Amino acid sequence: MRSIVSIGENAALFADFLAKYSEYNTYTIGHAGTEYKVPIFSTPERYDEPLEGINEYLCTVSDEVTCVISGGEAVSLCSLKVLEPLKNKNVEIVYLQPTLNLLNQSAIMVHNLVHGATQEMVRSKVFKRWYLFDLDLIKSVTPNVVLTEMKKSVCHNAAHHYHTFNWLRAQDNLFGIDE
Repeated sequence: MRSIVSIGENAALFADFLAKYSEYNTYTIGHAGTEYKVPIFSTPERYDEPLEGINEYLCTVSDEVTCVISGGEAVSLCSLKVLEPLKNKNVEIVYLQPTLNLLNQSAIMVHNLVHGATQEMVRSKVFKRWYLFDLDLIKSVTPNVVLTEMKKSVCHNAAHHYHTFNWLRAQDNLFGIDE
């Protein structure tokens, strides 16, 4: 059993797709439409404050954890506070990179900070692996859908590829290589 901890709107859509498989249990964190609600703060520094009740919410997370982070969203600034109670688990990071040329200046700064901090923590062996899904590239290979469903379709497409990768990783390798 792998736990999926999603932070942000796109990450919640990613987790929504994986929730239909019995191999995953999901935890969603964000401003709206999620199980654990993070208040909307007026300054970015407030996202670094302790989150009330996060330890209780994440107390049933399994030892294998995938943290899915929506890049460019202000709520992603609380990623390290969410990951703090999971430090003794095997944590992989999935970073959903937004379309960068559509972001405003503050969203670009959020993206740069969270992207760089999580990637550096993987290099420092705090987390096991770090995956990047470029949502703009995934959008280019996503079948045509109604515009209102595009974000959901793109995130589900990314989650589908992640699930397929996990399935392949669980198979016996013919040549002893995990590619």
